Amino acid sequence: MVAHLAAANDYQIEHYHTPEIQALIKSIDVFYSAGFFLTVSPPTVVEIGKHCAETNKILVWGVAAPFIIEFFYEKVVEVIPYVDYVVANETEAEKYAEKLGLKGQDIEVVMKTISELPKINQKRSRTVIFTYGPDPVLIYTDGKLHKFPVLPLEKKLIVDTNGAGDAFLGGFLAGLLQEKPLEVAVKAGLYCARKILQTSGTEYTTPCDFNWNE
Repeated sequence: MVAHLAAANDYQIEHYHTPEIQALIKSIDVFYSAGFFLTVSPPTVVEIGKHCAETNKILVWGVAAPFIIEFFYEKVVEVIPYVDYVVANETEAEKYAEKLGLKGQDIEVVMKTISELPKINQKRSRTVIFTYGPDPVLIYTDGKLHKFPVLPLEKKLIVDTNGAGDAFLGGFLAGLLQEKPLEVAVKAGLYCARKILQTSGTEYTTPCDFNWNE
């Protein structure tokens, strides 16, 4: 995998404040930011968070990598009050628990703690989503822990694990955009992750046969 961060490393908040981007911001109902952006322009994420809180829009934040929690935790603390959905995989969840002084604690305690961290917009509670590869997806929302099973996938069918987490988020966000129930959004996320696991790179050549009504 070869990454060229280029413009991503040079982003300036002034761009966010341009008329063109502000017009776009006003037209969006659901926002997503990967944790990586906290290494570039945390103030931009905070500004988006403020907009979401003021307009009751949704902000989803994916931790993206354990080092974000480890080395940029002060920025995480600045952003979390605006976040409606926190998404992390197993290693990211463990690092978050460690930073919260909850290392070794029951995972439900960790998720409950994150869900109850200070939040600006009180019109909806914070939802915490932890993914565990082939094991059930755990979601803590409205004071309850939910478990969503993952359909088994034979090891011989797994071509490339890169992007599986991003694919899950893509499907989940599609569900949020359509205001689908939580379990449907999770199924959509798992569908996308399953597809990308069987694909080399980011190529997507097969038609989407996901049934939103199931």
